[in-house]
Amino acid sequence: MRKKSILITGAPGSGKTTIANALFRSEKIVHNSEDFRLIGTDTIREIIKSAVDPLLIPELQGSSIDFCDENDMTDLSGFLKQAEILAPGIEGAINRNKEEGRTLVLEGIHCLPNYLSSLADVEYFVVTVPKSQQVSRLQSQHRSPEKIKRKMQNMERYLHYQEYLIRLAEKYDNVHVIQEQNVSAAVDFILSKIL
Repeated sequence: MRKKSILITGAPGSGKTTIANALFRSEKIVHNSEDFRLIGTDTIREIIKSAVDPLLIPELQGSSIDFCDENDMTDLSGFLKQAEILAPGIEGAINRNKEEGRTLVLEGIHCLPNYLSSLADVEYFVVTVPKSQQVSRLQSQHRSPEKIKRKMQNMERYLHYQEYLIRLAEKYDNVHVIQEQNVSAAVDFILSKIL
């Protein structure tokens, strides 16, 4: 198996975490699990957030949507700013795993190819889903009525982010769009690109 970094991104509720976990547990990977690492960009965000004074990088002190204009559902600045801030941490994780001879599976909304300096040995996957499936997932991810309400209030923004990711994918040869309806099929597609 080629040692690569596999970056899986998508809008909230697209299934990127589910696919990353299924890929990591795939029987084609499990027997080599010591050579694989799985990490989410939220973990990288928390590490950077804990190491930096909140006044220096206030954009990391909340959710991406906290830093978007609440009256403009097309405003994606919170997502993009966090992705830009996290890019060095993402690149660090990629480089570290490359040095150790491991394959990295990294998932999260912050994986944007336009913020990374090099895409060599990286395979990108943008996960997209129909709105109805995205709504259902967002509702089932949270038990808190307040969180569900907030997610639903930002649904239009998430759809704009998904469209942004699809347009971005069209600019790169190694960024593949997965229209995820079936986790198993999505994992098979990723494996076909990395094995």
